[in-house]
Amino acid sequence: MTHPELLKALSDRLAAGQAAALATVTGSTGSAPRELGAKMLVFPDGTIMGTIGGGRLEAQVIEDAVRALKDGTSLSKSYELEPKALGMYCGGKVEVFIDVLAETLKLVILGGGHVGEKLGALAAFMGVPHWVVDDRAEYASAKRFPNARQAIVGQPSTALGSLNIDANTAIAIVTRCHGFDLRCLVSALPTKAFYIGMIGSRAKTKRLFDACESKGLSPAEDPRVHAPIGLDLGGRTPEAIALSIMAEIMRLRHGASGEPLSKEPNHEAHTL
Repeated sequence: MTHPELLKALSDRLAAGQAAALATVTGSTGSAPRELGAKMLVFPDGTIMGTIGGGRLEAQVIEDAVRALKDGTSLSKSYELEPKALGMYCGGKVEVFIDVLAETLKLVILGGGHVGEKLGALAAFMGVPHWVVDDRAEYASAKRFPNARQAIVGQPSTALGSLNIDANTAIAIVTRCHGFDLRCLVSALPTKAFYIGMIGSRAKTKRLFDACESKGLSPAEDPRVHAPIGLDLGGRTPEAIALSIMAEIMRLRHGASGEPLSKEPNHEAHTL
């Protein structure tokens, strides 16, 4: 596989919101199976595209890359091609850089109405990859969400099953009616999303939580669930609500307090 083909496959993978590790031979001494610059893509399930030489070396790099993907950390490793190390007799040494490439934050917006539209625009402004789902074609459209990775017309259960919902994914439930909110919440709870927010009053939230309990789900005890959604920033316009939602997502993603920096004496101030 040529490098352009490999990089095209990587680009397609990332555009779909899926993670990959790019393993590149960055150095070698003695006898080595591949030349400098040889590349291989490794996916979370251990499947690969390309090769850095095969055999025990490649198997070990795949194992290390899968672990790196799970940890979310790139690394550089040296491999001794000796019997006591990898059971190889080449006698050389290979250095490989394993570059973990994954979206650190993704957003799935369930509901393409007023709040969903502004949330998508804010996500685009912040460079956050986002997808939108609505059962109405006129609301889940490229015209309404020009920067979305995908605008999906359909039900949440089907849509969430088709997306790569992982621990880097936030789900915002901002639909037009309680029944659809409930279907969204029921579909979101089994996913690996680190954040599940649902718009609505406390009274509505309690009713939907009770409905989930009858289905054997416990959103009230799930720390990922935030309902009513967002931080108390004031303002009731769709723009203000979208800002409060994104602020809550960012606070949780970065493990921040949400307090003003003027009250955090040990916090480094924002600089340009």
